[in-house]
Amino acid sequence: MNSTDNKARRPLEARPLGALIGHLSRLHRQRMDAGAVGIGMQPGYRRLHFELISNDGCTQRELAERTGLSAPTVSIALGKMEKDGLIRREVDPEDSRKIRVRLTEAGMALDRAMRGMMEKNENLLTGKLTPEEQAELRRLLLKMISSLQDEEQREEK
Repeated sequence: MNSTDNKARRPLEARPLGALIGHLSRLHRQRMDAGAVGIGMQPGYRRLHFELISNDGCTQRELAERTGLSAPTVSIALGKMEKDGLIRREVDPEDSRKIRVRLTEAGMALDRAMRGMMEKNENLLTGKLTPEEQAELRRLLLKMISSLQDEEQREEK
């Protein structure tokens, strides 16, 4: 048996904080992915869909820049989203070279369903915590995030 086997068998309580955060993140992501697919949100749509909720009417190029996805990936996903009736593409009335991407009513309904599913998962995630514990956990997580971001900035200099 190697050291990796020993770590895998270590009880959760004995694992380092980073491992616990990773474990929690995987469990949460699995629930979110399964829930999203269950309501019709395909995994390849999610980043584009969320960006369109905030910036409905942006161009395909803007979507690629804002999501960090390649232009071909965005193009393929938008084609599928259009076929599924979630978006429509419109010529920009001020610049006919630009195509604006807009959510349809079905796309907006999918957002409402996603928000409901996310709220349900959030309640499940925090259900055993008191409001005070939730506030303390939020404070501590933000502090940990800040620590990693500060280090990242120092390394960039």
